[in-house]
Amino acid sequence: MSITSSVNSLVNSTALGGRQDGVHTAALANGGYVIAWTTDIGGQKDVMFQRYDADGNATGDAVLANAVTAGDQVLRDIVVTGNGDITLAWTTGKTVTTRTFDGDTGVPESAETSIGARGPTANGAQLISVGDSQYKIVMTSNFGGVTVMEQVTLNTDGSIAVAKTQFSASLAPSLSVVDLVDGNVPGTHFAMLSNGTVVSTADGSSIASTATEIMKLQGGVHVLADENLMNAMLSGLIGTGSALTTYSVAAGASAEAVISDLAVGADTYARELVNLGGGRILVAWVADTGTNFNDGSDPARITDPDGIYAAVYNTAIGGFEDEGLLVKDLGQG
Repeated sequence: MSITSSVNSLVNSTALGGRQDGVHTAALANGGYVIAWTTDIGGQKDVMFQRYDADGNATGDAVLANAVTAGDQVLRDIVVTGNGDITLAWTTGKTVTTRTFDGDTGVPESAETSIGARGPTANGAQLISVGDSQYKIVMTSNFGGVTVMEQVTLNTDGSIAVAKTQFSASLAPSLSVVDLVDGNVPGTHFAMLSNGTVVSTADGSSIASTATEIMKLQGGVHVLADENLMNAMLSGLIGTGSALTTYSVAAGASAEAVISDLAVGADTYARELVNLGGGRILVAWVADTGTNFNDGSDPARITDPDGIYAAVYNTAIGGFEDEGLLVKDLGQG
């Protein structure tokens, strides 16, 4: 099944000015989606989000998520809980702050809830829904020369459901949590760090990888996405139970052929995975060739392939369903 690209639309259509980055997205219960980002205007960083319906039409205006504007608020993650509410998490100094909004109206459902990290600076935070009206935060900070990982579960009204606990303090310093998924044991989760290490929230056990993202498929299978220069690598985290000491990283499929056909010699980075269901995975990446390329065999072939690409990997056939699609041409660079 081929994939196609829709017309580009400007999220911050009100022309906010300044710098808009750190984008995160989540699917809404009504079939739409929400996009959130950090806005930096005049040296002041704040967090905003915009809701969309299932047809891609903006619903209401962009919303300023943080009520407190002192200091810089840096968006870390967004999640939609089972009741349809939107929760965003951002960091300011050593504090991780969350706030919940109604998914249908964008109206605040809670005040800001602030959780202090153990170290002097919270350098990462990820969210995951753990029920109709609860979510878990996993945060990272440096303390005593190591990366400390902590977790806390909150209700969407901002109250604490499960008190904060530390579950790992034996990792290299200056790592940040970049992804969080369900584990294979109910109530436990696997957190991915910026160096590819995967850590279990159950006991702090870990396994090394070079991946940049982790995603759970049906049947307890976890897929890892790796930024490996010219290869968009997919591999599997294989095992059972909550202790990652019983797991292994098995070699999987490579998107090298897909990327090579469209962007020979490309460096690839900024990998993203989306679970389409049925064992199908949408893989998106950025390629930067540094040179124009056209071997003359196909005049229609992309002659300036630097850009954002996407392809669908199908676990049933053990490969990609079609060639990579150029979603957005970024120009030569």
